[in-house]
Amino acid sequence: MAQALIHDPKVLILDEPTSGLDPNQLTEIRALIKSIGKEKTVVLSTHIMQEVEAICDRVIIINRGKIVANESTSVLQKSRTSGEIILVEFDSAVSENNYAQSTESNRVKILTETNGD
Repeated sequence: MAQALIHDPKVLILDEPTSGLDPNQLTEIRALIKSIGKEKTVVLSTHIMQEVEAICDRVIIINRGKIVANESTSVLQKSRTSGEIILVEFDSAVSENNYAQSTESNRVKILTETNGD
């Protein structure tokens, strides 16, 4: 990270910057990244949600090359605690009636060719 910062970039891209660190180093690096983020744009790639919550103000979630969320961390946290929506895609036609009896049916949305993306 020091090598990247020595050139004073406007954008800093970090991929799993805390991987393999001990708890003390983890706290220090998170504080450093948050401090750098006040002056520069920091793009952070991680799969650790505690990392995101500790460092980030805004989150973009990419799944299979598509942006599936682009929100502030507070908005994402509210949507996470209020329930999840499960998006199910099938290769062939499926009747929604098959899911009407499921206890999870209110969480499932079936995409068809007429209403899908």
